Amino acid sequence: MVHVNINGSIFSTLGNELHEPSVLVLLGPRQVGKTTLLKALETKARGQNFRTPFFDLEQPSDLRQFSTGPQELLNF
Repeated sequence: MVHVNINGSIFSTLGNELHEPSVLVLLGPRQVGKTTLLKALETKARGQNFRTPFFDLEQPSDLRQFSTGPQELLNF
């Protein structure tokens, strides 16, 4: 596994928002670093004792979970 140091304006901006009670959905083209960025944010959040569920919509089970109606998603 390759260790990548993420330290840019997007990481800083999102890192400062960790305390907000919101859901982050990061979309973008393939191979631009979305997962790397989110994994770095996950590490930072866990260091601040936040719960960090992580879903990969390329995984069929995760995609099914998010393909339900809005109310079911909120209940989840």
